[in-house]
Amino acid sequence: NNTDSIVAVLGGVSPQGIALVGWVAVVIAYVGLAMAVVVSPSWPWLIVFVIGLACEQFIAGLSMLNLNFWYSTYVVYGKQAGLANAANLGIMGAAIGIAVYALVFVGLLVIIRKTSPLNVLTKSWASFILYFVIETIALLVVLFGGLLTTV
Repeated sequence: NNTDSIVAVLGGVSPQGIALVGWVAVVIAYVGLAMAVVVSPSWPWLIVFVIGLACEQFIAGLSMLNLNFWYSTYVVYGKQAGLANAANLGIMGAAIGIAVYALVFVGLLVIIRKTSPLNVLTKSWASFILYFVIETIALLVVLFGGLLTTV
């Protein structure tokens, strides 16, 4: 019902900025969850997770995130559908980055022996760095891979 007001507020933001906001919301939610589960089960990390998840769900709701979002956003947003599509691409890029990280990390756990010097790659700090490297690559693919030029 208020599509015009959403477009008016976000109309001056570039699609790259909208994709970055969607990506950041997912990354914050995942980092909060990972820190709460792996490092220490404390309230501050759970609060970070809940806030990140709420932001991601709000952005996904505004941009009508689903697997076939290209057509549904065009029906609602018309010529301004590129903004919603950019948010969807940012969220999906971060989600794909999480999936790639999970596959790589499990692969490292299976392949590397405990006595190997490469076992340092399975430590929590190295794993965290690996996660951010993969997420940064996913963001760069979304921003500069030509996906936003189609929106």
